[in-house]
Parts: sequence; C-alpha cells; structure tokens
Amino acid sequence: MERIFVNKNTRLLTGIFIIFILSVPLYGNRGVWITRWDYSSFSNKKIIEKCKRYHITDIFVQVYARGYAFYNSKYAPSKLSDYKFLDLIKLAHNSDIKVHAWVNMYYVWSWAKFPYDPEHIINKHRDWITAYKNGKELYKYDIEGIKNLGLEGYFISPANMDANRFLKRVINEIITKFNVDGINLDYIRYPGLNYGYDKYTRSFFVELYGIDPMKNNYPFSYNRKEVLNLFDRWKRDVLNKYIMEIHKMTNGKGVLLSASVLSGPGYAKRYFSQDWVSWLNLGNVDFVIPMLYTKKTGFFKKRLDELKKYYKSNNIWIGLGTYLLSPSQNRYEENIVYQKHFNSVVYFSFNSLK
Repeated sequence: MERIFVNKNTRLLTGIFIIFILSVPLYGNRGVWITRWDYSSFSNKKIIEKCKRYHITDIFVQVYARGYAFYNSKYAPSKLSDYKFLDLIKLAHNSDIKVHAWVNMYYVWSWAKFPYDPEHIINKHRDWITAYKNGKELYKYDIEGIKNLGLEGYFISPANMDANRFLKRVINEIITKFNVDGINLDYIRYPGLNYGYDKYTRSFFVELYGIDPMKNNYPFSYNRKEVLNLFDRWKRDVLNKYIMEIHKMTNGKGVLLSASVLSGPGYAKRYFSQDWVSWLNLGNVDFVIPMLYTKKTGFFKKRLDELKKYYKSNNIWIGLGTYLLSPSQNRYEENIVYQKHFNSVVYFSFNSLK
C-alpha cells in the first residue's frame, strides 16, 4: 500500500474544504427534498435545525404521494393532520427558509400490495390508470409484471381530464390552506413511450383525429409511424396545456411553480412526454429541477453543459443525488455546478445529509 504523507498545507486545504461543506451557498438557492418518511419521523424542530446547519434556503416537503395526502385533505385519503405542516411552515419562515409543497402527480402506487382503502385512486378510479401499448391497464399487472415492464409502480394517465381535475383540486387545496412559497411537481410525465393506451386516452385521441393508435387500419394516407408520432406529439401537447393551467392557478396566488424533471431534455421529451424546455420557454413553470443523480463526473459535467443552453435567470436548479454520494463527493459536485455558472442546487434527500 502506498503511504500518504500529509503536510501542513494539505491539512489547511482539508480544513477549508470541510468548512465549505457547511458554508452558505455561493450564489443562489440551496434546497433539500424532505420525503414523507423523514417528514413523519423527525420533529419539525430537528428538521429546521439541520436545514440551518446546512444553510438550506428552500425545503421541498412531500405532502402528496402515492395517492395519499400528508395533511388533512377533502379530496385524498389523509395520513397526517394539518398541524404538522402548519408548524413546519411557521418554523421555516421564522428561519428565512422557503417552503415548497412537493406533489407526486401521476405516480400513484409502488411495488407493493394495493392498499385496502377504498378511497385510494388505485381502487376508486381504475379508469384513470394508464395502459401499456397492448391496451392492458397497469392495475391488471401484478408487482412482478410491473417490474418486468421496468416501471417504478402504477401510473394514472396524464391525458385523463378527470384525473387532472382531481390533482388540480389537491394543489389548489394546498395553496389555499397553507402559506407555502411554492408547489413542486414530481412524476409530471408518462411512465414511458409505450403508455397512454387506456380506453379514455385513446377515445380522446379518436374523437380529435378519427384514429385509434392501437389499430393498424388507418384512414386517409397515414402509416404506422406517422400515427405514433402524432399520438406522441398530442400527449405532450395535452400535458403542456395542463402545466399552463396549474401555473396560472399558482401564479394567481403568488406561489412559485417548479417541476422535478428528467435531466436529459431530449430523452424526457421523446420517451416520457416531459417537454420541460417548452415549459420554461413558455413561462409555464418558474423553474425546473433536473434530477442529475450520478457518481460519474464526466457524465455530470457533460449534462451540465447541455443544460446550460436552456439556463437563464436561475430557471434551472440542479438536483444532486446526495444519497449516492459521500459528503466530499456531494460537495465536489456542488462546486462543479457553481463552476458551470448555475446558481442553485437541491439535495436528494434530507436523510442523506450527513
């Protein structure tokens, strides 16, 4: 084994680096996602104390996830009372920390047995659940089937207007009941390219274009590729319009709207109908958080260079996969973000801050 000699200058640099780990963010915002597990497990006082220690400026608190509200909701089955969130907001604001309500949109259940609650979406609104390209709705797949499809779990269709109205009511409820600074949309996408073939979504498309994307007997002179391209473009357009509606609602109440997005803009648009570059260009979100979770420094730098093309006025905050990294690796990545002239980062997640 090689011997490592540490001289006086090395110790000084190490000390400076450790201080930097707990320093004030160099430019803009330093955020952290607080999962529902951390939110439920830690006292609000401990959450804020830890955030202050890491000079966090913004917290993203998971208050709606997998079909459950973590406050007292009129619309969704609830896991907690309002007090927990009200108190956290008060403590955060007293410490000059902004609070964003983190909302999981179309992802409604995981690799687990379906809940017994009859009010849960997976039980009450199975007509909202999206389907694979063979027309089979996801709720008809068991857990192994979902895993074999490469999915995180069960999704509802972003083209289902009833589902979208429900989610909009949940968001409006949050910004009406709580003095939040922002709404953070997560899983604001399709589960993949080959989804959206549920009866509702296909009927919606047929009504507009007279074409069923599952069938091969197309009218006029359409071929299969043209129909699928039209279907994909339409799915993006429906989602883009819905984002615009949400932003209009949040903006009217002085609440910021952000979206956690896949870090590759072309990949997100092509395979998940998540056209977040258009959301930024049209002003339909205030900022996005590309989830750039990786240990690979070369890939990390290359992706930041790609994202730089769309960056202006702090409209892109970089999501760091803190759970993958040691404290020194995490700070190294954060330093690269600043070197690339981005202003803000968000850590995933609270419990991984050591």
